[in-house]
Amino acid sequence: MSSVLLTRVEQDNKALAQELKQKGYEVFEHPFLVIEPLDYELPEPQNFSALLFTSSKAVDYLKDSEELVHLPVFCVGSVTGDKVREKGLNIQKTYINVDELIQDLNQMSFDSPLLYLSGREIFKDLFQELHHAVHRVELYNSIQVIDINEEIFLNSQIDSVLFYSRRTAEAFAKALETSPYSNEIKESITRTSLLCLSDSMLNYLAYFPWKDVHVAEKPTHQDMIKKLEEIKNKG
Repeated sequence: MSSVLLTRVEQDNKALAQELKQKGYEVFEHPFLVIEPLDYELPEPQNFSALLFTSSKAVDYLKDSEELVHLPVFCVGSVTGDKVREKGLNIQKTYINVDELIQDLNQMSFDSPLLYLSGREIFKDLFQELHHAVHRVELYNSIQVIDINEEIFLNSQIDSVLFYSRRTAEAFAKALETSPYSNEIKESITRTSLLCLSDSMLNYLAYFPWKDVHVAEKPTHQDMIKKLEEIKNKG
């Protein structure tokens, strides 16, 4: 049986673990992020031309979405798009990554500012990149867990480790470098494949001595699972 370590926040790990167990994987869970909802107030929706999401978690923590149904929504990621539809919002377009969103929106005209709902930590500064006025509201905070459970790595054979976010990858790297068992864990992952959702995570992870390194063909959950199956089949 092939084994896999999941590093996402706990609620995301649970859903993914169930899916992978049904495919015959032995699953270990080790969240390197915890999510803290923030208190916020949404501004008057009629003052904005569109709604932006670059994180599915922002959709999860959105309250009173019925007030926003008239706004066209532009978002990043297929999972984010699915959650936007579940909220009953008016999705206009879904992009593969933030750069695509920025490039496309900069070719459009808007009569009023764009409302950006996000977490406290963001990968790209839309205020700098977009040629439009942007009002941002922070809905949640992702807190890194700089702690590694060495028993998972030293007492189990982990065939693959999955990373879905840059923040998670950064937290893992910090935790590994500061662990008193750092050298032993690094030796253990020479038998482990690294699988990342996008290249941005390799900045934190690629220099560790993995058995091999893989990136999903597209930054979607489906492509992550497809690549994981390829890794398993290669043995």
